[in-house]
Amino acid sequence: MKNFITTLFLILAPLSLYAQPACMQYSDAIAYLENQYNEYVVAQGLTSDGLFFQLHANLESGTWTATVTATNGITCLASAGQNLELVDTPQGDDI
Repeated sequence: MKNFITTLFLILAPLSLYAQPACMQYSDAIAYLENQYNEYVVAQGLTSDGLFFQLHANLESGTWTATVTATNGITCLASAGQNLELVDTPQGDDI
């Protein structure tokens, strides 16, 4: 039973970081992701409701974090995960 509880804790503990979106100033969010996880922006765009979306990743470890920034500069850590794999997408005549 002790091993079960330990295993359950190890699985669920990392999820608690993003159980509720952590929000902060944009510069603080960028510094946090770079310093804590060595994650840098690999993709970005605008959402349909006008928020600025960024995908931060550590391409060596495979960790990633999705952030959403409002027009007031507040950035929320929306989701995070592991095993990120960039894929080549066909472009132009390759489609």
